[in-house]
Amino acid sequence: MSSEISMKDLSVHDIHLENAFVYAIDTNLKVFAEAINVLSKISDQILLQPLADSLILTAYNSTKSAFAKIVLSSNFFSRFETPSNNEQNLNGEVYCRISTRNIGTKNVHLPSFENCQLELDPSADFAIIHMEQENTQIRKVYVLPMREHTTICDNVFTEKQRLKNKMATQAKVLLNLFGGFDCKEVRLDASANKLTAHRYIVREDLSRVRKTDVTIPIDHFEKFYIHVDTRIVISLRELRSILHFGNICGFTLNLHFDRPGRPMIVAIDENIDLTAEFVLATMDDFDAQQNQLPIYATKVTDSQDFYTTERKPVFGQEYFRQLRIATNNFFGIPELNLSKVTKTLEPVKDVASATENFIRKENTELFPKLAAISWGGMGGYLYGRRKGFIKKYFYTSIGLLVMTAFCYPNETIRVVRTGFEHSKMTWEEFKKSPDPDEK
Repeated sequence: MSSEISMKDLSVHDIHLENAFVYAIDTNLKVFAEAINVLSKISDQILLQPLADSLILTAYNSTKSAFAKIVLSSNFFSRFETPSNNEQNLNGEVYCRISTRNIGTKNVHLPSFENCQLELDPSADFAIIHMEQENTQIRKVYVLPMREHTTICDNVFTEKQRLKNKMATQAKVLLNLFGGFDCKEVRLDASANKLTAHRYIVREDLSRVRKTDVTIPIDHFEKFYIHVDTRIVISLRELRSILHFGNICGFTLNLHFDRPGRPMIVAIDENIDLTAEFVLATMDDFDAQQNQLPIYATKVTDSQDFYTTERKPVFGQEYFRQLRIATNNFFGIPELNLSKVTKTLEPVKDVASATENFIRKENTELFPKLAAISWGGMGGYLYGRRKGFIKKYFYTSIGLLVMTAFCYPNETIRVVRTGFEHSKMTWEEFKKSPDPDEK
């Protein structure tokens, strides 16, 4: 069977798995593509665990120094179907393992399509991806071979509550922090009032490479709690891919870390449709390399191999430093104002784009639906106009809502589900006792 089938082939609609989990994605297609992309930066294989209410994506690299876990709830998908006669699959006891080489080449084309449907059957030898463009009527089907699965290491995702240092900020803040670094590892110094990133340099190269230090004040963070001053070294390659994922999707990142040798966990847990945890190994030894470290160190000792030497400024250096600061301040204000205007206009652009896509998708059905909704509101108004001021507007609202739900059933179900999940989450938080203040 060919790995790519176009619309001209009559058998394109017949390629399905009979007893499979079906995940249809439309509005969150870009987020799904970025999730696959960040996992492919960590590992050459992705583990997919289909459950009765979610889909879990897991990946880890060959040296066991980076782990990733992304959970997509049923609300993330526009359509979510589970097999009715496979209890083992529903319990999540089996999962699928797909090579990133196979899914990565198809993932490049995902943003250009409007709909995507993923079919998974852990007992089958392959997975199926349907991609469709409604405007051009182009439909593609990919058949992805699956590998034999092995055991997943889940214990690394239980350390978050034990890590004492916590920070929360937008991904763009940290992405700008590491923008000027071209090294493989970066050293982070966290204190009570700032976070400083240093270009990590091994001891024998101290005199041959340039040194880069960038500091972010505490007011750039939404949450900043450092239990004790900490210095750790982490891999910049995996961290940068995580920050790109959070920046493109607009997520707030929560960083949990502790002393060197214990993992750093980057978590996305404020979105009910998508939650994620990325576990990165840390180190402290100047001569250690990232690919030699496991996720946990056996013993943590204070390193005495680094030292500080004060260097006196050369002639004219202080003058040019002050001139550079003044120039940056002078030209930085218009740039900051422009960035604020651009950031303010981004939601307007998103709303305009969503409105255009909505009208284009509705096509000839838009005006009949608007007429039906208007008739529903008019009927409610006529029914309640002689029953008082409050009832008149109450019946009008009921008529509008009923006809809107009738014209847009899928969107109504999605809104009701989201509201129910928010209410349930609020009730669970209300029942919990308040956590004691951290000292």
